[in-house]
Amino acid sequence: MRFVLPALLVLVGLGGLLLYLERDGAGDRHDADLCPLDTASLAGTATLLLDFRKPLDAFGLSLPGTALRDLSLELDGATELRAFALTGDVDAPRQFLGRLCKPYDNADLSVGTAKDQRGAVRDCDDLPAQVPTRVRELADGFCERRAALQDRIYAMARRPIEGAVVNAHLLAALDDTLLEFADRPRPHTLYVFSDMMQHSDWYSHLDLDWTEWGFGEFVARREETYPNLEYGPAMDGQRVQIYYVPRRGRTAQPRTAGAHKQFWREYFAGAQVAFRDQPPMSSYEALSLMGIPTEAEVAAQERDEAERLLALVQEEQAMLAEAREEAREAQEQARLEMEEELRRRQEELEAEVERLRAEAEARAALEAAADEDASDGQPDGDVEVATAAEAVQDEAAVADSGVDDPAPPEPVPCDADLLPGILPTAAYPRGGRFNLGDAVMRVRFTVDEDGSTPDDEVLVDPEGSSASRSRNFGTFAETAIQTVRRWEFQFDDPDDENCVKRQELSIAFEFQYD
Repeated sequence: MRFVLPALLVLVGLGGLLLYLERDGAGDRHDADLCPLDTASLAGTATLLLDFRKPLDAFGLSLPGTALRDLSLELDGATELRAFALTGDVDAPRQFLGRLCKPYDNADLSVGTAKDQRGAVRDCDDLPAQVPTRVRELADGFCERRAALQDRIYAMARRPIEGAVVNAHLLAALDDTLLEFADRPRPHTLYVFSDMMQHSDWYSHLDLDWTEWGFGEFVARREETYPNLEYGPAMDGQRVQIYYVPRRGRTAQPRTAGAHKQFWREYFAGAQVAFRDQPPMSSYEALSLMGIPTEAEVAAQERDEAERLLALVQEEQAMLAEAREEAREAQEQARLEMEEELRRRQEELEAEVERLRAEAEARAALEAAADEDASDGQPDGDVEVATAAEAVQDEAAVADSGVDDPAPPEPVPCDADLLPGILPTAAYPRGGRFNLGDAVMRVRFTVDEDGSTPDDEVLVDPEGSSASRSRNFGTFAETAIQTVRRWEFQFDDPDDENCVKRQELSIAFEFQYD
């Protein structure tokens, strides 16, 4: 398995061919003098890694070539510099561009005259006339090769990046460089020209927020991805110089740049790491690589989500059917009780009518007796008849009033309000941190005699509910149900026994992502 080990100095870029190829079988001028084939005779090695996987601003196209010139002045005599460009292939993350050897020390370009002693390092275009012919030839040959490499680098820097950045396997390129250094003469120096943004499917500075760039989190992700990784050679005492390109909107601010540089300092543990900040350049778009599911995984996730939602809807439909059956049974029971009450009252009225009929017959008999007494000259009968007649009228009035008495009014629901402090709305799921779409959730629930909403009587009505993203229907439904289950009501008149406290209500919540 591939992994990027703590390493050296890199200048990063794309493409390129070997800097010098043999022409006509004779080879380049001064080839043996400039770069010995026996690496054991080298005083040291250096690697230049160029990152052109991300676009440069127009004013920054010449910076990689300028960096090559500056670092070449730092090389000691008999030091080999090999240049590579970063590629888009994780299995071959580097492309060889060319090889330079510095066949002289900087001191060889100095002269002995007192008037020409200066502290600055001389370059090919600044050679005193007193420099020996052989040294001048070596310097001219070195600068010729360096200029050719600069031209190649500049041509690669100008290549446009089409669309979003696809990948940048910076860690893999560093890994290959370290493995190569293990078998080459020391000391080693690694130069890097890059924005240092690793971008791959297992670790990407572009996909992760800058607060997640901690090296400990990186190590954990690395061990999870490559559990059998074997580490390469350490960089103890070696030099790493990074020509660091800040990106506006990503690493141009002090906090984000500090976190990013700290990551690489810990990555190059043991090495002498130095950052040479370049002018900030524009940010860019990049394809998201980390945790992106395949088409099969997306289809499986959608299928599982659909099955889960279907099961949820079926469960809620069953609960609604059960609630409807219970309501029907309750209504049927209430109807039977009403019919029984009407039958009982009918029997009572029939008995009252029968009683009044008997009394009327009794009055008629008394009136007949009174008439007979009157004919016999007995005045007391008139009083008895009058009294009996009045009694019959009073009893008839009572009977009439009993028959026409209206039925008592049907009870109505008691007025109820949410307790103070309880909001009648439902918050957007997950605190609104993610856009789950819009939804409408209609919830049917029961308020009991204590003003609570029993959990098992809070249900989402699928016929009145919908979600713009069907896979999130369950999330909105659960949010609406939990909101209503926390509700508590208070009745306007808790002692009023003429209204019904236990009630079945419904409410519709609208969810919109801001």
